Amino acid sequence: MRAQTDQLREALIDSVSHELRTPLASILGAATVLDEAPVLAGEKTLKALVRDVRNEAERLNNDIQNLLDAARISIEGVKPRTEWAEPADIVHSAIERCRRRLDGRRLSVDLAPGLPLIHVDPVLIRQAMVQIIDNAAKYSQAGSHISVAAQRRNGQLLLSVNDEGSGLTQVERAQIWDRFARGERHAAIASGSGLGLWIANAFVSANGGSMSAVSEGPDRGTRMTIELPVTQAAVPELESDQDE
Repeated sequence: MRAQTDQLREALIDSVSHELRTPLASILGAATVLDEAPVLAGEKTLKALVRDVRNEAERLNNDIQNLLDAARISIEGVKPRTEWAEPADIVHSAIERCRRRLDGRRLSVDLAPGLPLIHVDPVLIRQAMVQIIDNAAKYSQAGSHISVAAQRRNGQLLLSVNDEGSGLTQVERAQIWDRFARGERHAAIASGSGLGLWIANAFVSANGGSMSAVSEGPDRGTRMTIELPVTQAAVPELESDQDE
């Protein structure tokens, strides 16, 4: 029965991946083209409807991706493919993925000079950053400030996202890393599966890092931080490659 359950789960994942995401990609592509079409430039009502279709398609696509990631983590665990990566590249790539969600927010990026290379799976760390930045935008008001920073401290690389949004209560801070965690306050503000931060934490942990959340209370913003180990062997190994 356990083997049959695993087979059914894998079949469901494949079905969701192909049967749902393929038409969804077409809807998202068509909505994007229509949104940018000159003929709709003067049609405010139609343009707003097209934008709603595009935004909801993006939200559904993100929710499906979260469900797929959660299923794979539960079945296989996380298997990172590590390589040397530039922290700045990871940060900028994550911000670009969240560009539409960040519309209307004041974004600032502070990358400390001389950041070291890190030996991680850059795709997983980028996805974790996307989850955090997406949450910061989702639970904050238009016109509010979101800051993304990267710095080195005590042998760790810190990637942090600070927002001025809904913040966290003590109960929410205790439950924030749980699977399907959705506080009543947050459910009233925006839709979601409650999987994002659980997935992000799994991805970061698989790369030898950790995550933390700090908030002064409800409606006082949140600071999310990813801590990753800095491997000193990075510099000599790269120098050796250059010598060859």
